[in-house]
Amino acid sequence: MEEFKGRGLFWLPDLSEHKVPGEIYFLPNQGISIILNGIIDNNITTNVRKYLVMFGEIHGKGRITLFDIFETKRNINYKINESSSAMCEAKAMFLFVGEFFHLKQDILCNSINFTFNGLDEWLGKSGFKFPEKYPEFSCIYKKPESLSFLITSTQKKIIFDWSVYYPSFRPIQTECNIQQEGGIIIKDSNNKEFPFFKFRGEIRKLLNLFTLLLNKKIFLKTISLNLKTQNKPPLDIKKIEIYYPINFWKEDMKVINYWDMLFTFDSLKDNFELLLNKWFESYNKLGYILDDFMGTIYNDGMFLSHIFLSRVQTIEIFHRSKYASTERSTEEFEKRLEMIKDKLKEHKKISEWLQGKLKHANEVNLQMRFKEILNKYNKLLNDYISDIESFSKKIMDTRNYYIHLDPRLKNDALSEIEMHPYIVRLKIIMLVLLFDELGISEKLISTVLNEKYSINFVPELK
Repeated sequence: MEEFKGRGLFWLPDLSEHKVPGEIYFLPNQGISIILNGIIDNNITTNVRKYLVMFGEIHGKGRITLFDIFETKRNINYKINESSSAMCEAKAMFLFVGEFFHLKQDILCNSINFTFNGLDEWLGKSGFKFPEKYPEFSCIYKKPESLSFLITSTQKKIIFDWSVYYPSFRPIQTECNIQQEGGIIIKDSNNKEFPFFKFRGEIRKLLNLFTLLLNKKIFLKTISLNLKTQNKPPLDIKKIEIYYPINFWKEDMKVINYWDMLFTFDSLKDNFELLLNKWFESYNKLGYILDDFMGTIYNDGMFLSHIFLSRVQTIEIFHRSKYASTERSTEEFEKRLEMIKDKLKEHKKISEWLQGKLKHANEVNLQMRFKEILNKYNKLLNDYISDIESFSKKIMDTRNYYIHLDPRLKNDALSEIEMHPYIVRLKIIMLVLLFDELGISEKLISTVLNEKYSINFVPELK
């Protein structure tokens, strides 16, 4: 996200007569900071406070609304024969620039608009045409046509569109600068207003999808919403800029080149709407486990053992949701339990204890889950994992050791130093599972695995 800063007056909605001068700053990796030359609630005590909403009027920016504010420091000075002075510093979770909102549920938007790093390169659409001969130079520009897709579960349209910034025209033209920037617009398919805060999580899901398709970390560059007003067109829409902290933000984000992406829009365009819908369906089923997997991609500072366990758990739960998770049919298993119960009917306590132990005995273990996945996708994963038996057992032994910390399992488990090649392969396994789930063809997945350096080059197993 872009930085934001300004000076102005701040106040609480219920204390509009008490306005305090101050400054506001926003940095994506540090969040929203407010420094006030006074006490916002007009209560000079040493107790720091929390506030749900705060308003402001910023020079050159106009109205702002802050949500979820908490003071971090208060300074109060008393001097003899002088009036007391005070100041405070605070943090906020959300900043809306352009309007006052008393409650989060008051924010009903006509659309949400956002951009992120790599979007233009992924879309691969340009409106520019240049001549082949120099030094004569001419440029023809035509804005690319927008692309619209429907997410059926939410009845929202995902629209790829382009903002175009044309040059200033003068009597004597000395320069010509045209800029095109791709963005995403989210609108209700029936043109109804919808609450921003309830839909904010859907934006995260979309960004996570693009992180997988590009195989790069994706961060918001800008985000805003449009409000309907009582004015006549074209003044019936008001733009509200939004700022909030971004986890794992990197200031040195580099351009993401299209040839380094796993999948571009062009490679998926024929079935992109189906892919979008399958992604949201998967999120509805797997929920937090996909967020957990994405966290291992974004957070470079995680311990290797944490990444290993998170990715193993993700694959295990994915298998549990898609494959048969029992060694025998439920009928056969229940029959065997009844036989055991019948044999021990004279020993009630032992029977109850044993039945408790055997309750989950029909579930396949982790090694069997991995073997089933690796055998099914052997054509795609064979170059990464040639010995399925050995790999699956090492995954199970390591997971069991780090979960239970049983000293008897330590010799069979990977140390943190040995984990990296396995962690890389666990990511590739999960990517293959997800790409297949999204309906991407085996041929296209195979091409990506063979040709893309960012996923093709992996350290050898030892």
